[in-house]
Amino acid sequence: MFRYFVAALSLLANFWSLPANATSCVESPWIRVWPSYDVPTIRTRQIFLLFADQEEGYLQKGLRQFGTEAQLYLWSAKDSVPFRVLDRVLDEKGKMQLLLQPNRSLLAGHEYELRASRGQENLFYYFEQPPASSKSSGKTRYRWKALVAMDWQSPVWMSSPQVLKKVYENCASYSNSVLFSCPVRDSSSYLIKMTVQHQTTSRHWSAYQIPVNRTPWKHQIWMGNGSCGGNVRFESENNYEVAFEAVDSIGNRASAGSSPLVFQSPKRVECSTNLQPKRPKAKIRNK
Repeated sequence: MFRYFVAALSLLANFWSLPANATSCVESPWIRVWPSYDVPTIRTRQIFLLFADQEEGYLQKGLRQFGTEAQLYLWSAKDSVPFRVLDRVLDEKGKMQLLLQPNRSLLAGHEYELRASRGQENLFYYFEQPPASSKSSGKTRYRWKALVAMDWQSPVWMSSPQVLKKVYENCASYSNSVLFSCPVRDSSSYLIKMTVQHQTTSRHWSAYQIPVNRTPWKHQIWMGNGSCGGNVRFESENNYEVAFEAVDSIGNRASAGSSPLVFQSPKRVECSTNLQPKRPKAKIRNK
């Protein structure tokens, strides 16, 4: 049963916009943004996470251009604020994530739209657009109202993360994952940055995840790969270490402890290729 639980975590972690009764994986054709467009307000010093489901292709190319030859900014009728890149990370599969923040405070009470350009070219097509009925051609769907919300306190780790469960099998569904406790408390929404290193080869990579703050996944976070994608392909029974860092909605950070958590990746379980019960051999009677 645990493999179905991990598959559900994979869906929630990678495709949080999927309906609860989704039975198949859906790869978004756009760059995703946190906070999403269904969140009505942001803070005047809000941070943003940009990422894509595709491991390669034009979306990954777009992510690599933002902050260099292509620009992202928040636009309102009376203001336009470009982003600065706080962090640019690659996970073990080579997928890029960008952590961004406006280079100055937004104007409180104003509604802002996410825009992107490269020279004179409007790059709105990298992002989900409003419904066709809204007649908002050439615009992204991402609009928020900026609010003042002071927050000088960093997230609090209530205890150190621990390994809860791990699985590596390819039977009824594919799972190669480790589930960790993630006991963070903060007054705002937050991200978790995981930095992983293989202890033998010293290969390392990083990824941000959006916690699912509702039962039964609250204060838990997964790492690995499943039927619907993921961020790490673990080798069977290898030693790794991971450092956790919580980042709240305006960029306050807090590390989980002074040293990384050392753990062993799950052991691969080989599944039986003969799922049918064996029939008893017929007895031969002597004439």
